[in-house]
Amino acid sequence: MFVKFIFFLISLLLCVNCIYAVEIIDAPVQEYDTDSELIISLAFTADGEKIMFSSLPNELTPRIYIWDLLSGEEIIRLADFRDSTLPGADTIDSIMWNPFARNTVLFTDIYSSNYGKALLYNSDTWTRISEFDHGPGELKCAAFTPGGQSVVTGGGELFDGEEVDAASLRFWSTNTGELQRTVRMPGPFANANVGHYVSEMEFSYEATRMIYTHLHIYTEPMYPALSSNVYVLLSTEDWHVVKKWSSAGFDAAFSPTENVLATRETGSVVTLYDILSMNVIDTWNSGIYAPIAFSPDGRFFLFGTPLSFESQGIALWDMKTMSIAAVLVTDDQYLDSVWSPDGTKIMTRKIKEAGQLQLWDVSHITQSAGVKEWEEMGR
Repeated sequence: MFVKFIFFLISLLLCVNCIYAVEIIDAPVQEYDTDSELIISLAFTADGEKIMFSSLPNELTPRIYIWDLLSGEEIIRLADFRDSTLPGADTIDSIMWNPFARNTVLFTDIYSSNYGKALLYNSDTWTRISEFDHGPGELKCAAFTPGGQSVVTGGGELFDGEEVDAASLRFWSTNTGELQRTVRMPGPFANANVGHYVSEMEFSYEATRMIYTHLHIYTEPMYPALSSNVYVLLSTEDWHVVKKWSSAGFDAAFSPTENVLATRETGSVVTLYDILSMNVIDTWNSGIYAPIAFSPDGRFFLFGTPLSFESQGIALWDMKTMSIAAVLVTDDQYLDSVWSPDGTKIMTRKIKEAGQLQLWDVSHITQSAGVKEWEEMGR
């Protein structure tokens, strides 16, 4: 009862004019104990019936696990990612399915030596199709373009064989694995003691915009751990900078159906932008720093919100009513949240219990929203 009362006060602050009912979901429908010290990346399979995750390296070998959602049993364990020619441990930092060829999946394999590759696999046979080597430089991230025709790798460019002098993107053909083009973005500092990287990136649904984090790492011996992040929004027509602004890290998401960008900026401030005009649609302080994500149909948007000193919440923001539709109540701040392909389920992982996953059923919220909208159209 106390949690509901606290959330009621928060919802009033976030949406003063809101008259819509807010549903409280007190617990996940299922929890999975993976026996991993730390889950690095997380994704649903393309059919939405299984969950994929990569764990902290064990004996220098990164592993990807595929579990059945209903039974919670392990179906497949993939462990052939290790490149014995490279030093150090490696981790699978991201898992991404091709939006059109649903039997291909992209893994980003990052080594402790800051060297890495993007790996493209066929999910029917789990055989490797292609690997994309970003070097010379350092690979930080990889993604499909919205149409799935290209794989993009992001990282840095070597300058005189030593310093990473410019952030860069490399575009590769998904079908042939051949390099198509390289786009370089010199950093704003002329100082040779600053390294520049594309550390994270995402494309808008029509591929007219791309946002990435320009990471600056200061290589002066007296500042070994100093770094800063800048959001950079690019037009993909000629790669000019549309907007550049400071960020505490990378937490940005494009709507999959509209020209809307959501970012988490300084502290816990969430901002929604119109990506064509870059006008602010809405902004608010959510109270905590937590990941954000749009539902597959773009109708709902996730962000973290505090409920009390003992519990956190994940709010489902309705993009049509611009109000909170529901809150998932968690007993700890969460590290990640991913939607199922049909938008009926959400998988989360927490900070304190980083080897556990929680499955939430939101079908009655997301599907009923679609039914109401259909009825309002007189269908």
